[in-house]
Amino acid sequence: MEARPDLANIEDVVDGAEPPRRARRSAALTIITASETQTARDCLQKHHFKYREKLRTKVDAPALAIGSIFHRGMSTGLRAGWLDVDGLDIEQRVAKQTAAATSGIDDLVNKWMAKRIEHGRDLDFERLATEAEETAAMVKWMLGHYFHVTRGDLERLILVETETPFSVPLRDVRGRPVKHLISQGVRDAVFYDPTYNALDLHEHKTVGQNPRDIDRRAEMDPQTTTYINSLIEDLAAGRLKLATTGEPVPRDAVVGRLSYNACKKKVPSTPKVNQDGTVSVAAIDTLATMYVAALDEQANVRKIPVTEKQYAKAKELADKGDTFFARVEYQRTPAEIERWRREAFMDASRIREANRNPDARTRNPGHCSMAWSMKCEYRQLCLDPESVELRGQFRVVDDIHTEVREAEAEADTPA
Repeated sequence: MEARPDLANIEDVVDGAEPPRRARRSAALTIITASETQTARDCLQKHHFKYREKLRTKVDAPALAIGSIFHRGMSTGLRAGWLDVDGLDIEQRVAKQTAAATSGIDDLVNKWMAKRIEHGRDLDFERLATEAEETAAMVKWMLGHYFHVTRGDLERLILVETETPFSVPLRDVRGRPVKHLISQGVRDAVFYDPTYNALDLHEHKTVGQNPRDIDRRAEMDPQTTTYINSLIEDLAAGRLKLATTGEPVPRDAVVGRLSYNACKKKVPSTPKVNQDGTVSVAAIDTLATMYVAALDEQANVRKIPVTEKQYAKAKELADKGDTFFARVEYQRTPAEIERWRREAFMDASRIREANRNPDARTRNPGHCSMAWSMKCEYRQLCLDPESVELRGQFRVVDDIHTEVREAEAEADTPA
């Protein structure tokens, strides 16, 4: 009986230690991204639809569309905060960021709505117009709030890059680059901290619930370690430069913190004013500063004294903190990065096997619809894969890693 390879050295199997014929058959996978890896972990049948058949929905789901629009604005705003800001104080830089970030939001939202009309059956134009207006207003508020609460970054950090694609080789256990397996992706933002001679990686997430819940998954997110590994590779190769001057990041810099910036997809509720002119003490999802401002107007404009219950409500909101933005910071140890590296080879091996062997393309029914995630867009097609009508809801993309190619195209476009 043939001995099974040691999974601790799985990269040797992927890197050609098997018989030549099998190595040639498995060479179809040359690029692997964190998104593809996570999709394969979620469900290999979903991976088949998305990465083998290259099927994508014709219109992005609201959660995905809003996230993409926010990222575009965030990236534009970050650049505005560090470029051509001589003589501006912090308040002016934040204002410049917010103005730059929000300037194109209406156009992006309208393009998304136009696709919904073109490919969907929803022709209620009046309702769609209202939704577009509300969505644009929400994203603009999210961006303004994000730049306000992260203003400290302007004082201590230097922007290196934002929404920048990377392409680095995976390395085997001996540190040698594996020629036919390249790790690619797009980093949200990278900063240089001159105080500690360190690089900080920032990831941005838009969420529907309490943004503080992001800490439940951040440490186990393989995406972040993929990005840290790419940052280490690009730093060693001297490919990182300060956005402000174009000077290279010091080669002796270290990779420091990873920050998850979670932004809630909602505008804070305006405190309700009762018929008698008092501010309501009912439960409300808002910021403490907004509630205090409403109390100030009650006391100083309408001349109505603030009650003990109102003081208690203001304190309750203050104790909750900001429920519309949260930043979770942590670091990756060398041991964690090493574990990610080994798992990356195992993931690649599973993907290759599923690509060439339909019997290995298992389904994960538990991923079809989960309370904490979007419903799988392929769940109906999975049950009836030959349906012409269901397939008509998808388009076939030219490149399976569209997010990387789009970032590359944007990086090559003159400013």
